[in-house]
Amino acid sequence: MVNLPENPTPEQLNKIIPILVKEILRSGERNYRDAIENITWQRKGEGIEGTFETGKDVFGYSLMPKGEEWYRDMWVISGVDDEGAEFAAADGDEDLDFEITGEGMDANDRAVIESMALQEREQALAEKELAFALRQESLAVIQPLVGKKIPPAWEDDLVQFRAAIGAAAGPGDLEFSQGSYSPVAFFDRFLESLPEQIEFSEIAGGDGAVVGADDAQAIANAAIEFQQEQRSKGIEISTVTAVAHVIGKDK
Repeated sequence: MVNLPENPTPEQLNKIIPILVKEILRSGERNYRDAIENITWQRKGEGIEGTFETGKDVFGYSLMPKGEEWYRDMWVISGVDDEGAEFAAADGDEDLDFEITGEGMDANDRAVIESMALQEREQALAEKELAFALRQESLAVIQPLVGKKIPPAWEDDLVQFRAAIGAAAGPGDLEFSQGSYSPVAFFDRFLESLPEQIEFSEIAGGDGAVVGADDAQAIANAAIEFQQEQRSKGIEISTVTAVAHVIGKDK
């Protein structure tokens, strides 16, 4: 059994569709669940040639409802008897992928499909290898900055972001005010330019509740609570002063 590529290009379809139709006609099978719409067929010489018209991939055609007969005016099949030339929907919920058997298929047809399937697998493997290499490279750049210029919580996100830039960037450099750099090189320069930060594991606090510095809502609530506490003592303080007290900047 030969599996067709999952997302064939129009160029691939021009090779695949004639093979598929030849096999259908050769085997006598007329009960294909996923008939292909909007494709016209012509007999040329010894084979059947299909003309790809819709621009959709082979698994993206709109299909007639199950059990409903396919209209004959969707198909132009010359050189084939009218009787038995219709395609009907079959029962069952098997996979939608087209599969054609190798029985009766000539060597050239088999070679075309197997070659396309191999190319698809090789491309998928190359994409995985590239993604892994970009992640490893990003880890090597970002990890030394963690705890110095970058909060530990940002490490994984920045690694993913840098790898995504590398995968999406096209060839060539971009023009920036300070010169020409690739997107990844520019991002690396940006990271290096960050100033040394505070010790991220220690955040000073005042007399109020200990609050995470990145939790704005918690800081606001604690500041309001501190304002109310001071007001009960007859002391009026501004919101800015209350926030500074909560995060320890009045010390």
